[in-house]
Amino acid sequence: MPNYEELYYNARSQYSRAVEDRNQINRRTQELSGMRNSLQQALSRDVARLRELQRKLALVQDAERKCAEIINSHFPPVKRGIVAVSEEFQKILASDRGVADISAIYASDLQDTQTDLGTIASDLGRVRRMLEEQLNGVQQSVNHNSSELESVNAQLRNVGDSRAAQARANNYYAQMREYQRRWQNGE
Repeated sequence: MPNYEELYYNARSQYSRAVEDRNQINRRTQELSGMRNSLQQALSRDVARLRELQRKLALVQDAERKCAEIINSHFPPVKRGIVAVSEEFQKILASDRGVADISAIYASDLQDTQTDLGTIASDLGRVRRMLEEQLNGVQQSVNHNSSELESVNAQLRNVGDSRAAQARANNYYAQMREYQRRWQNGE
């Protein structure tokens, strides 16, 4: 004949462990879910920032390219044209002192404009490098948060099933009550 008192205490002990397991699963699930939500929000912010930086970088690179194209492609022909026209006027100047030297008039403006564009190109290069550094930092943050999120999701998959733990607790509780009833009835 089974000893129901002993079976009752054994079932009560197993019930207590099952309840603690269930509570631990719930706590860990809640903790990991909070971490997952925080990481998802951080990742979302980082991805938005990454896209914004990529857009800005593309604009700066385009402006930098256009500036270099103007400096390298457009100024030399203009300068050659001014020199050619100036040579024609030099001939006129030799005979008439009332005609101004076009080269003298425009060369300074042309050089100032070219210098200003060079400064703009330099500033664009500085901004590009700064954006590339920021982009690199944000990309590292995206990679880190993605990795952390994968880890948290893996932990969530392995934390355990709260419903199964609750079912075990319910089963041990039912056993405990049945053994207690039989024990108290003197069976």
